[in-house]
Amino acid sequence: MAFRGTAAAFLCGVALAHPGGLQCGDERFDVGSTTKCMTLDIVDKQEHPGLRFGTDTKSYIPGAEVHLSLDVESPGPYDNSTGQDPYGIYFAILAKAPQSSDHGGFTAVPDTVSPKDASTCPHQVFSGSDDTAKDIVAITWTAGPETCGDVSFTMLWGNGPGDAPKAPDAPFLYRSVVTISGEPCKAPMTSTTTAPEGETWVCSICAHVYDADQDGAGAAFEDLPDDWTCPVCAQPKSAYEKQADGCVPCRLVPSCTNCCGPCGGYTSVV
Repeated sequence: MAFRGTAAAFLCGVALAHPGGLQCGDERFDVGSTTKCMTLDIVDKQEHPGLRFGTDTKSYIPGAEVHLSLDVESPGPYDNSTGQDPYGIYFAILAKAPQSSDHGGFTAVPDTVSPKDASTCPHQVFSGSDDTAKDIVAITWTAGPETCGDVSFTMLWGNGPGDAPKAPDAPFLYRSVVTISGEPCKAPMTSTTTAPEGETWVCSICAHVYDADQDGAGAAFEDLPDDWTCPVCAQPKSAYEKQADGCVPCRLVPSCTNCCGPCGGYTSVV
C-alpha cells in the first residue's frame, strides 16, 4: 500500500507518525505509559469533543462478535475541515484480555483499516489510509473460544507530527480505552486433600500445596526469593505454612475427624 509523499509507515518512527509501525501489544498501549512517540507524550483522555470511540455492548461471551465504532464529527476539530492537518487522524487499536491467553481477534474491518498481522497479531489493527476519517469507522472484534475476563480496547490516535512543510502546527497523540466484561476466568484446580511425601508447604489462604517443579522451577521452598507469590491466590511467600511429613492442616480436609491426632493439630494423609 502506497502512502502520500515521504510518509514512513511508523507511528513512532522517523518520519510521519503512522500506526503501522507499532509492535504487537506495544507498551505505548498501556495506560499511564510515559514512553513517547518521537517527541510526543501520549495523553490519557477518555472523551474528546468531536471524536467518539465505543462498542455496541458492555459484555460478551466466548465466540461473540463485538462491534466497535470510531466516529469523527464533521465539521469538527479532528476532520481537517480547515486544512490544518494535511495527514489527517491516524489510529491503532489493541484488544487485550489481561487474564486470558486468548485476546480474540478483529474479524471485519473497512478497506481503510489494516491488521497488524492476521496470523501472529490478530488483535491489533491500524488505519491504513492517510485520508482524514470523516465518517464512522466500523470494526468487528470476535472473542475467541478461550477468551475470558475483561477485555480492553485501547486506541492510540493523533495527527502527526509529520514532515515539514506539512507538519501540523500543534501535533498531538491521545490514548482512549473502552472496556467490556466477560465471564470470569477459571482459576487452576489444586488439591487440598493430599500432600506429597517429604516436606510440605501449604498456602494458609487458598490451601495450594507448593510443587517445586510446577511453581518454582525445581527450587526448594526455602530457596524461593522473598518476592515470590502464590501461583493461585497471589499471596506472599510468608502466607505458606510448613507441614509435618504426610500431614495437612485438618481445616483443609473436609472429612477430617481427628484434628487432635498424632500430627498435633493436623491430620495424617494416607
